[in-house]
Amino acid sequence: MKRILILIHLLVPMSFGYGQSISLQLLSTGGELFSNSNYQLEWSVGELCTETYSNQQIILSEGFNQGKFSITSIYNANTSDLEIKAFPNPTNDLIQLTISGYQTENLEYQVSNLTGMLTEKTKITSTKSIISFNSYLYGTYIISITRDNILIHSFKVIKK
Repeated sequence: MKRILILIHLLVPMSFGYGQSISLQLLSTGGELFSNSNYQLEWSVGELCTETYSNQQIILSEGFNQGKFSITSIYNANTSDLEIKAFPNPTNDLIQLTISGYQTENLEYQVSNLTGMLTEKTKITSTKSIISFNSYLYGTYIISITRDNILIHSFKVIKK
């Protein structure tokens, strides 16, 4: 009888208690919400990849910061006459820009940070150019290659 009373005395207060309830929130550096009458799409930056759905034409990943993907080429115009490479990436100090193809004249590169601030703009005079990142702070930069002010190719470069 004594054991039953002790057990009841311990269990009754626990039945009136409840655990902490935390609402789902996300602190993120970026994101967006798109919706129409049939669909809703929300995305943000900084989560781990939680699920991937795919069919023959579309791949959709839920979440982000997908560490197995390292995208360095952001934009590539359909120019069959040029092949442009930027390496090593990530870099500590220098990026080598190599250009091969038929029409390498009237090209220039621009280096900007992720806020869009232009940090360097230089005409390309040879098929190999060296871009110094020594004076840049650690972070992510965009190298854009243009011909006559028309974007040809963009690279994401990480200075570490």
